[in-house]
Amino acid sequence: MDEEIQQIRELYNNEKYGDCLSLSAKILKENVNNFTALSYKASSLLHLELYKESIDSFSDCLKLDDSLFYIWVLRGDAYCEINDYEKAFSDYWVSLQLEPNNGAVLDKIGRTLFLLGDENRAMEYMKKSIDLSESCEPIMVMMFMLNKMGMYGFTQKLYELGTSKFPTEKDRFDKYLNLK
Repeated sequence: MDEEIQQIRELYNNEKYGDCLSLSAKILKENVNNFTALSYKASSLLHLELYKESIDSFSDCLKLDDSLFYIWVLRGDAYCEINDYEKAFSDYWVSLQLEPNNGAVLDKIGRTLFLLGDENRAMEYMKKSIDLSESCEPIMVMMFMLNKMGMYGFTQKLYELGTSKFPTEKDRFDKYLNLK
């Protein structure tokens, strides 16, 4: 069984999601509660854009172990893909309770709140994400949101912050500065 789990990891890491699904099905036939195989199945389904099936598999994972923040995040991502932002937010929220200083989760919460129309709270979470992140992505997302809200002065300030913190990304920041 350990050899099969190693093989499923390799298939997944090599982006062979169909093969990963086949092997996970074989493993799950022998042991329906094999969490590792089930989580690789769910993640492969997500990559293959089979979102509803992915949600079902992640839900099965959560029945076995609901303490892993990343399972909540990935199911939230699947909900986002089918535009069910309320369920996505709920999953991201649980994930944040499990991993309170995760900048990526804060970013996802901010994006989801924005999509739900709660712009002020979205900005709060994006700011927290920016403070924790070593990536330029949260700044760009916040610039996009501010542009959509017509808050161009704040977009300019974020542009200055972003280009000073991530000078090699100036061209990408330029694109977000000029969105109107």
